[in-house]
Amino acid sequence: HNYCGGSELWGYAPRMLQPFWSSIRGGHYFMVDGTPIVSDVLFTKGTANPGSVCTSFGSCGASWEYRTVLLECLGGGGPGCFAMDVTNPFNPLLLWERHFSGLSGRGTSTSKPQIARVKKIVGTTVIPYYVALMGGGLNETSGAGRRGSFLAVGLEDGAVFSTQSVPIFANADFSGSPTCLDTDADGFVDTCYIATTEADIYKVRLVNGDPSNITMARFFNGRAASGTGTIRSYGRVVAAFDTYKHVNLFFATGNFEDVQNAGEVNYMFKVVDTDPSAAPIVNGGVYATACGGSSTGIYPLAAGEKVVFDPVISSGVVYFTSFKPNANPCLKGDGYLYGIHYDSCGVGIDTDSDGNADTS
Repeated sequence: HNYCGGSELWGYAPRMLQPFWSSIRGGHYFMVDGTPIVSDVLFTKGTANPGSVCTSFGSCGASWEYRTVLLECLGGGGPGCFAMDVTNPFNPLLLWERHFSGLSGRGTSTSKPQIARVKKIVGTTVIPYYVALMGGGLNETSGAGRRGSFLAVGLEDGAVFSTQSVPIFANADFSGSPTCLDTDADGFVDTCYIATTEADIYKVRLVNGDPSNITMARFFNGRAASGTGTIRSYGRVVAAFDTYKHVNLFFATGNFEDVQNAGEVNYMFKVVDTDPSAAPIVNGGVYATACGGSSTGIYPLAAGEKVVFDPVISSGVVYFTSFKPNANPCLKGDGYLYGIHYDSCGVGIDTDSDGNADTS
């Protein structure tokens, strides 16, 4: 919309959704259901030579340049994304549109992408390459069961890289977003962590920072660790480095597809990756001593309480919000806030404003 008068400047209807337009007339169809992401992206134009420095917009030619890219995925509307160059917001340009129909079993694109700077090799030269990193989305299936794949999509060219081509699959679908990090401090993202709907954490490695070489393994089994075989997770795994350069991972469970279930038992988890730059190892995540000494990183919630939204980390504290439904579905439930210090697992919320945390 025009920031002055509020009038619409332009709109875009993805071609991949056109066959479903008639569905709107007979009921509800999600269509474009994802959250838009806007980021400045370096366009290298397939060359290892950066060229001369541009002095004005539109004068770069074959030289490298930063462009502002809008990335939008369909979310519940289907397995697809599109990208637009909105450097000039009055004259947007479609870069690409990808319907991931070639990746069998994909039904949605609910896993919100993370934009990352990775590596691309042109000849023998390593150059920056910006990609969208994401899971396969809720309800990715194989036969009668769910499974998960991980994708990287080039923002400049729309190239799609997937663990499905290896092939490597998770034991369940990836509904939520990944958290992706540069674990060796070379300026390129190389490792991601993402949760399945069956409360596992998968560690994903872009070998040498290259999205065309993806591997992954189940790094933590939440159901086995908690002894509860029915917990589900739909949110993001958040992460923080500690002073030992270990990666501290936090996530929680709660059935987003059955929020009124007042009897389910759920958990908050802290898991530590002591060697984040290493290849993924099955069950390599440390949780039994994740909070120091013999202190476990498993925190049970009250019966019926669940976490269905993403946690956040701020100033060394991990915050979770939870929901506990009322037995009467016509009445409101209860909400709670938790704050845990990312390193010690100590209390993280200051309730009396004295400058000291006094409760979790």
